[in-house]
Amino acid sequence: MYKTLVGVAVVLVLAGAAWFGASRYLVSKLDGTGGVTASQEKDPMVEYRSAELGITFAYPEQRYTLSVHASGNAEREWHTVTLVPSTFVPVEGGEGPPSISIAAYSNEGVTLEQWIRGDARSNFKLSIDGALVPLALNGRSGYAYRHSGLYKTDAVAVAVNDRVYVFESGWLALTDQSRTDFLRILDSVKF
Repeated sequence: MYKTLVGVAVVLVLAGAAWFGASRYLVSKLDGTGGVTASQEKDPMVEYRSAELGITFAYPEQRYTLSVHASGNAEREWHTVTLVPSTFVPVEGGEGPPSISIAAYSNEGVTLEQWIRGDARSNFKLSIDGALVPLALNGRSGYAYRHSGLYKTDAVAVAVNDRVYVFESGWLALTDQSRTDFLRILDSVKF
């Protein structure tokens, strides 16, 4: 009798573990950096204003750590704002997580499409399908495309005055929260 009860208990535990694993419960809660998120609700957005970039946008501050970088010379100047998941813990010698970035590059006097197709900083040469999809971002004409490297990346490029703005969001899965956050950030952009 005792062996039968133990056998039934073991079978139930194994069946429960198999169901749990097959249900992808934990996978559906991953935030893209290995951390588990409690909620996929819309976090409040905080506004970030950048004189160097010449734009304002809002992002979910609770979910990301913001950093700013600048480089180049007068002819090839660039500024980048990077949003890294706040739950990311750097691994020595490891790669960073999928992140969201907003970069402003000096336009070298070419059309936006020429810049995307010809400038390595657009990463278009790593395009998944070679497609440029026309779009408007806050009334400005631009293009959306995808490229792939370490991570698959959604990209949007817009030309404003003498700058090309490139908005990018890296991701591991189509359902990553960062993709939703990226769309919310794009909706908030003001030049």
